[in-house]
Amino acid sequence: MEGYSCKVGKGVLKICMGDNYTDATVVFREYVQNAIDAIYQAEALGIISNTDNYVSIDTSLSDVQIMDRGIGVKESEIGPILVDLGNSTKTTSDIGQYGIGRLSGANWCDKIIFETSYKGEPVRSVLTFDAKFARELVNQKNDDDCGDVMDKVTFYTKESEAEDEHYFRVTLVNVKEELRDEETVRNYLSFIAPVPYDDNFYDDCQKKSFLKYPEFKELTLKEKTCKVHLNGKPVVKPYASTIFTKTGELKIAPPTFFKLTDEDYGDLAWGWYSINELAQQMGEDLNYKGLRLRAKNMAVGSQDYLISYFKNPTEANYVVGEVFIMHNGIQPTGSRDGIKSSPEYTEFTIRLKKKLREISVVYNAMSKLGSAALGPIIKAQTSIAESNVELKTADISDEEREKIKKDIKAQKEIIVKAKTEIVGKIKAVDSAENADLIKQLILKHWAKEAQKQASAYNAKVKPGQKIDPVNIDSFVAEAMREDKPEEDKPQKPEGGEKPTGGEDNPKTPVVAKDTDIYRKLGKAEYNLMKKVYQVLNGENRLDEKTKQKIKAKLVKKILAE
Repeated sequence: MEGYSCKVGKGVLKICMGDNYTDATVVFREYVQNAIDAIYQAEALGIISNTDNYVSIDTSLSDVQIMDRGIGVKESEIGPILVDLGNSTKTTSDIGQYGIGRLSGANWCDKIIFETSYKGEPVRSVLTFDAKFARELVNQKNDDDCGDVMDKVTFYTKESEAEDEHYFRVTLVNVKEELRDEETVRNYLSFIAPVPYDDNFYDDCQKKSFLKYPEFKELTLKEKTCKVHLNGKPVVKPYASTIFTKTGELKIAPPTFFKLTDEDYGDLAWGWYSINELAQQMGEDLNYKGLRLRAKNMAVGSQDYLISYFKNPTEANYVVGEVFIMHNGIQPTGSRDGIKSSPEYTEFTIRLKKKLREISVVYNAMSKLGSAALGPIIKAQTSIAESNVELKTADISDEEREKIKKDIKAQKEIIVKAKTEIVGKIKAVDSAENADLIKQLILKHWAKEAQKQASAYNAKVKPGQKIDPVNIDSFVAEAMREDKPEEDKPQKPEGGEKPTGGEDNPKTPVVAKDTDIYRKLGKAEYNLMKKVYQVLNGENRLDEKTKQKIKAKLVKKILAE
């Protein structure tokens, strides 16, 4: 303002030193994202290959070090980049944006030492920020502004270095204990950093889905990753094909991928989710339930950030997965604790909420398929098999025999009722993008459960009294077959003769009916549409072209709803 000189107060420096962080581990996010940006720049210039794109973190001593062999900082840019505040040279392609995160560890250590060398310069620049002294100065009541304090607490020296060297090392001197717990730091980095997936998760889960969805394999490979080593051991994302909870092991289904696209803004985001073999909640002790939001493969917000997108907060406990932002109009806030307001973000919110409601239909259906259908069938059918063995082998009274027969009848009624649950639940899952893989995992689990129950019984009886495990696949196939309309079921030929289709082609080719598209509806709705088409096809006052137009409108109207 004319006649007035702006003064930046010391409070700004307090914020830059991490005063607004309640969680000490956030410090690692700031230094890691700066290191990764430097590595990506070095890769783009051809200075390093992807075999050298790693960040090394050491928390084993009283000092904590974060080092990368990225592009480094030129000697002439030490002041603008490392001393000036908010004077970032980063672009929208970088993870970091504002140039204030380098001092974020100041509240948890005595000093911060920055050491760097730029390829082609025979110089090692060393800048020391006296964090302990800075904390004293910002709390003093005097006329010092932010710049005055920075001048008093920063010290620069330089040494000779080999011209080919390029690196950046941050050393937090005499660090507080909360920044040195390896398990806490590793767990935090596994969620927030753009690190690779665990090999077992890739081999057992992702590869199966990539075969079905090549587009999402491409999207996964486009998301940049960087290797992070903590105390000499690599950090990976926590997702696994088998998770271990207090209640036991759970197998995870191959990921189902999805994409969020808007007619006006184009591609907004893509993501993946997995459920477990029981389609039940993951377990209270699993620390990566729900979906994590990521921008440039770096986490946005906490683990709970997307919980409000689910219709019911508990629904987040049924899935694990990630959502990756694609659109440049959807940008994280400076603290990466959320997303800046924008029209694109509004559309993203609407479409993600809709997608999560669709996902809830899938795991609700699969959960009930087990609890209301397959589980009761296995228990009842196993009981029937055991009762039949008892009827054949035991020396029992007529009264006991009648009691066993009555129990068999009751168990058969349970099976009849359970079979009616199968069809609806299977159809609900068929609407999912990854239906075949999800059903395969669920049915495999219940087949194992059937084997387990049969084995438990067989272990207690003589060889001639053993029973076979319940064939789950046959029960499902039978239920789906019985649900078909009568005219769609295989018909027995008159006179008991089998139909033939000619010597050269024994099977008659099947021609799809124009009502087949309605089979995804319920049985009653499907039969109703068949009657509508019969009336329409029999209307002689309409030509064939008009009939086809009416049918197209019916498909669009009814199936769209």
